[in-house]
Amino acid sequence: MVISCLFIYIQPNNSNCLLRIQNKEKMNQNMVSFLIGIVGAAFTLGAYSQTWMTPTQSITTGLVTLMFGLLVREGFISL
Repeated sequence: MVISCLFIYIQPNNSNCLLRIQNKEKMNQNMVSFLIGIVGAAFTLGAYSQTWMTPTQSITTGLVTLMFGLLVREGFISL
């Protein structure tokens, strides 16, 4: 399936496979940004239940991580 898709990608008449490849890349970018957001949310929500960081540091780290995930999601940063 992947080999035939790459073969179709070379042919200029069929853009269906090109859309599949772009959608897969977009899905991977969305998944990465979602996972970054989960980490940021965990830092933010864990601010008062852990002791190795102050609550202010934990909330700040969480919000910075969430902003990083947003930048990845919007395509300003690619991983």
